[in-house]
Amino acid sequence: MSLSDQVVMATSIETLIELLKNLPGYGRVSYVVTAKGDEVKTAFDIVDASALLVSNTLDGKINPDYPQELQPRDRTRASSLLQVNQISKDLRPAQLTDSGLSSHGAPIIGEDNAVESGNGRTMGIIKAIRTAMRIGIVST
Repeated sequence: MSLSDQVVMATSIETLIELLKNLPGYGRVSYVVTAKGDEVKTAFDIVDASALLVSNTLDGKINPDYPQELQPRDRTRASSLLQVNQISKDLRPAQLTDSGLSSHGAPIIGEDNAVESGNGRTMGIIKAIRTAMRIGIVST
């Protein structure tokens, strides 16, 4: 089975992480286009979710440690929390790969571990991980 097929068939974040860790091109370079039309060079990496600096908590409260100039959206709104819940419930690991757009695919994390693009996606992923741990699907 091709790697592409394995990614599509991945049924969990853990499976996807193991696939990515074993890639010879782990950390490969990619490019995304931002909402402003700028092309940004990125590289894939696996980062422990607990090490990330996310703009908001899962209940929507603003994270005072997060550089707010990086967050153009109001993640305290009810609609934002609904989006996070939807991402969490319908998480598709295959969609966390190349997309060409900063608004889709894997979240973009800065060298300081601040989520520079994809706070909603990151919050949804974290919520999905916590839910899976709570109901015993995955362990720490």
